[in-house]
Amino acid sequence: MVSNIKNAQKWIDSEYPKEKRYKNKELNISDESLEGSLILESFINLQKLDCSNNLLTGLSLVSCNVERLVEINVENNNFSEQDLSFLKEAINLEKLYLGTTKQERIKKGIRNRFIGSLEPLKKMTKLKELGVSSTDINSGLNFLPDSLKRIYCVNYCDSDAGCEEIQKKLKNHLKHLSKNVKYYDFQAWLKTSDFQTPSQESLLSSSLKLHPQISTDVGSIFSSFHSSSSVSQKSKSSVDESIETAELISLEIEPESTKFANRYLGQAILPTERKLTQQFVSLVRDLIERTEKEKLDLEADLYIIQK
Repeated sequence: MVSNIKNAQKWIDSEYPKEKRYKNKELNISDESLEGSLILESFINLQKLDCSNNLLTGLSLVSCNVERLVEINVENNNFSEQDLSFLKEAINLEKLYLGTTKQERIKKGIRNRFIGSLEPLKKMTKLKELGVSSTDINSGLNFLPDSLKRIYCVNYCDSDAGCEEIQKKLKNHLKHLSKNVKYYDFQAWLKTSDFQTPSQESLLSSSLKLHPQISTDVGSIFSSFHSSSSVSQKSKSSVDESIETAELISLEIEPESTKFANRYLGQAILPTERKLTQQFVSLVRDLIERTEKEKLDLEADLYIIQK
C-alpha cells in the first residue's frame, strides 16, 4: 500500500524542471506515493505516460501536445468523480487504462471514480486496449472505434459499480490472458447481433420528434426518400466515414439544432455504421431546418421529398 505520501504537483515540479521536459518522450511515475491533482505542463513530446499506483485525484495535460500520446495508464489511483472529457483530444492513443484492479485499495475506499459514457473516446481511431475496471463508466460502447481489441472491465468492488452495465453487454465475449487477468473481446462483440447501431429509420424518427405535428410512419418517409429520383439527383456521394462529417453538417444548422445533429448524426457516422449516405444526412438536415425555421407540417415535408 502507498506510504510516504508526497504532494504530486510539488514532486513533479521538483523532479522534472519545466525547461527540460521537452526531452521526455516517456514518463513513468508509477508507485511514487503521489497524492492530489497533477498538472503535466510542457511535456510537449510526451508519448507514453504511466502514473499508475498512486493516489492521484485529477490529471491535466496542459500544453502537452496530447495528440502525440499513444499510451496513458492511470490505473489504481483515487480520481474524484468525473467523466472522460479530459481525454477527448488524445486521439492517437493506442492503450488507455483507467480502472482500479487492486482490491486492497478498493476496500479502503480508494479507486478511480470515472463516470458516464465512453463517448469522449470516439475519435481515438487507433485505440487497441482499454481498461475501465471498477469504474462507474456505464455506457457508450457504440462510440468506441473499430480498432479496439480488448476491454478490461471487471468490477472488483464489493458493491455495484457502473462498469457492470458494460460487462452485461460484453458477457458472451470474456477471454483470459492468464488465471487472474480477464478481458472482453471487442472485435467478437462487434460481429454479433447484440451490437446494434442506430438505424437510419430511428435517426429520422428522432428528428421528426422535434415537430409535434409530425407523427406519421417513419418507414414511409424513408421509403419515399429513397424512391424519389429528384432527391437522388440532388444528393452527393457517400459521406466520409468519420464523426467530423456530422460536426461540419451541424455548423450549417441553427444553434438550437447543433446539439441534436451532434447527438444523432454523429452516432450514425461512427465507424461501426458506415451505410449512412449523404442523401439521408441531407434529408435529416433539411427536416431539422424546416422544423425549426418554417414549422412546416407533415404534408409539406412529404410533398417536398416526393416531388
